[in-house]
Amino acid sequence: MSMSVFIAVIFAAVLHASWNALVKTGTDKRVGMAAVVFGHLPFALLVLLFVPAPAVESWSYILAGAGLHFGYQIFLLNSYRVGGLTQVYPIARGLAPLLVAVISVIFLGLKLQRIEIIAILIIALGIISLSFSKSNKDRINST
Repeated sequence: MSMSVFIAVIFAAVLHASWNALVKTGTDKRVGMAAVVFGHLPFALLVLLFVPAPAVESWSYILAGAGLHFGYQIFLLNSYRVGGLTQVYPIARGLAPLLVAVISVIFLGLKLQRIEIIAILIIALGIISLSFSKSNKDRINST
């Protein structure tokens, strides 16, 4: 992996964690999430000036992705009411590989090799173990 790709990945991770921390610690979670979502808009509009418009055939996928992302954000808002950031965020972000694998196998007919299944299960078990890492008293967070 090149250094520029590594830096981009680390920067993206820091941004995602920062946004979630802002939403979790803010007094109004809905306003915080709206600020994060609409904060992307100026950058997206700027990029659109320099790239061609997506093909019409891809619009349904773009809308489906936007709908799934909206659902993810609603899930996060509700999860932060009952769990701490250090528990909810890794679970929410870390379940993506498991969900993508399951959906790909069921709906896209993907055939996974044994080593890939083992790797996905190890990741999933590691993520699930986060839910056991603290007592219920420590996990409950009213902010």
